[in-house]
Amino acid sequence: MTIVRGEPLADGWVVAQLDGDPSAADLLRASVEESVLRRMPLRLLTNWRVPEGMPAVDPAELDARLARELDDWVNKHPGLDVTVERHVPLERYLRDHANQIALFVSTVRQSHDIGTVLHPSAEHALRVLSCPVMVHAELVNTRWRRQTKGVLR
Repeated sequence: MTIVRGEPLADGWVVAQLDGDPSAADLLRASVEESVLRRMPLRLLTNWRVPEGMPAVDPAELDARLARELDDWVNKHPGLDVTVERHVPLERYLRDHANQIALFVSTVRQSHDIGTVLHPSAEHALRVLSCPVMVHAELVNTRWRRQTKGVLR
């Protein structure tokens, strides 16, 4: 699902925030695919907080896993321009770079009896940005299956 407001930017960045959620690999894939499709640089913000109920993971290990994943993506897409911003407060980053962000990609937080609750990064993006915000629907279906595999690889 993509929420489009205003005119999409012809130039700019695709931005996503990765956290310790098991769907991080899927979110990374969706973000890379959108970046390649749009021929726009990808900016990844990392915040390695792990969702409640999940085992703690060392942030340095997650940084290393992300580096390996990005190496694979750059090998598949040699022109991929990707930058990782570590431990940057999301709302500040979105405010500071709102004019450069062409698309924000997020995962859905989780489903409840009352419906799907948006991930906090999507909530921030919808509040701060006027660009399209993509809430990647496939991530809802893979969330529980990927929990046993861990974050990234």
